[in-house]
Amino acid sequence: MNRRILLGPATLLALAACQDTGHPTAALPPERASASMSEGDRGAEPLVLVAGAPIAFTSTRDGNHEIYVMNASGSRVTRLTDHPAIDLLPSWSPDGRRIAFTTVRDGNWEIYVMNVDGTGLTNLTNSSAADEAPAWSPDGTQIAFWSDRDGYRQIHVMNADGTNRRRLTTSDDEDGSPAWSPDGTQIIFDRFEDDDSDLHVVNVDGSGEFNLSNSPDDESEPAWSPDGTRIAFLRGTNGDSRIWVMNVDGTQQTPVTAISDYATLPAWAANGRKIVFTSTRDGNYEIYLMRADGSGQINLTNDAAYDAFPTWRP
Repeated sequence: MNRRILLGPATLLALAACQDTGHPTAALPPERASASMSEGDRGAEPLVLVAGAPIAFTSTRDGNHEIYVMNASGSRVTRLTDHPAIDLLPSWSPDGRRIAFTTVRDGNWEIYVMNVDGTGLTNLTNSSAADEAPAWSPDGTQIAFWSDRDGYRQIHVMNADGTNRRRLTTSDDEDGSPAWSPDGTQIIFDRFEDDDSDLHVVNVDGSGEFNLSNSPDDESEPAWSPDGTRIAFLRGTNGDSRIWVMNVDGTQQTPVTAISDYATLPAWAANGRKIVFTSTRDGNYEIYLMRADGSGQINLTNDAAYDAFPTWRP
């Protein structure tokens, strides 16, 4: 069976605990070699709350898994949460004023929302089930997520205040990693069935579901480009994982990271020209930035801590 990445409770805990993965580092062509920002470069730049910046992410740099933000250059790292429980998977609201995230602070995986300064923490799901991976609708009125409250991991949608939850997918398989189309009419997600993971697309009313990738490899962690024309995703083949980009109709599939880089969790910049992602190529989980074609890769975090789950401010 190919390597499967499903962001469930066990996987999140395993990822969060990993600091030295032991995965080999693949050589990149010179034009795609990674670079890192020096601390001097990081220190002089103010935190910029404008379109495309900053980046929200999870880090253990202060000893616990917390939500942080930083500029797109890796500068001005700012901690937003401060709790002994694990906080993961931040997701910006379209207006950039709030961040939804996954946390286990109430004893099980729940979805919380907070203001961009870390205030106003609110539990949106408040159930005994696992509720994870929030994704805001483009108009900011709804949040998609996955939950196992009905016995299987399925995609659900709720209002941004946690009301009017409804189940969107109805299979007996495992669904995760929801992402909205920029026009708000569809949601793409990964589904694990029959020892294979594929990317599926469904209308927001639950109709018209279809398998977009439909390949023998494992595809997961989809991210829709802001202009709606491309999808970045993770593909695993025989133990290797790479980030790929394809057209929204599934054509012109192109790898943009090297084999064995263990690159995961792609997220588009607001202008659609760059992608931020997580990689262990330097021996631990770090956050990287690259152009959408895979060139110009830069290590943004470059520290000994666990840094992962990056997401751009719209």
